[in-house]
This record gives sequence, C-alpha cells and structure tokens, in this order.
Amino acid sequence: MVEYETAETKQAEIEVCKALSERLGVSMVHSGEFEIYDYSFKYLDDECILEVKSRSFASDKYRDTMIDKAKIDGCLALNKDVFLLAIKFTDGICTLKVDKNHKFRYGFAGRQDRNMKKDRKFCYFIPMNLFKRL
Repeated sequence: MVEYETAETKQAEIEVCKALSERLGVSMVHSGEFEIYDYSFKYLDDECILEVKSRSFASDKYRDTMIDKAKIDGCLALNKDVFLLAIKFTDGICTLKVDKNHKFRYGFAGRQDRNMKKDRKFCYFIPMNLFKRL
C-alpha cells in the first residue's frame, strides 16, 4: 500500500501552517484524522478552514496545478462556501482563497508516475496566476 502522507509531506504541512499562522496572526487547530481539510482557525471573527498540499516541483513548472475535485468541493461545502488553499512548492508557498464562485476547468487526471488507478480522479485545474506568494 502506498503511503500518501509521508514524513516529508507532513513536515511541509507544518511549515505552511507555521508560516500562515505568523502571517495572519492566528492559531491553527489541526483537524481530525478523517476530516477533509487540514486546519481551522478564526480570522476577523470568521471560522476558516485551510487545506494544505505539497508539491515536489517549482510553482512555475506548470501553468495550472491539479487538485482533487472532491477535496475542493468538500471544503467548500463545509465552510460557508469559502476556504484557504495553501501549496508548498520547492520555491515557496502559494495561497488561494477558494470560493463557491470559482470557474476552474476540471477533468479526469492525476499522477501517472506511480501507475496506480487510485492516483487518477476528477481534478480541478487551477491556474497558477490566481495564487499569491506567501
């Protein structure tokens, strides 16, 4: 069985959480093991959720980044139709406030380097020019 969350990706998640906590001046609360999102926090009197991803390439390698459609849709359904997505690339952290009005292109795609059916699913293709550098 393939381990999707490795020690390296967990460390990247901690780094992103720490950087965002410092930038926003908030305390992050780690979600439960079976939640669809990674962290929650209170910001300007709003309850917010954070989903963190890690990539093993630079942020400018591809025009779009792929994120599991079910993950995006699930996070939107849980938190008043808006959440924060943060991705740690090899060259830094990029963030995007995702709301229910997004118009991302989607299709069946995913990793092909492991040759596993589970790696291919419906994904949103999110243009990198929508992200902000942290």
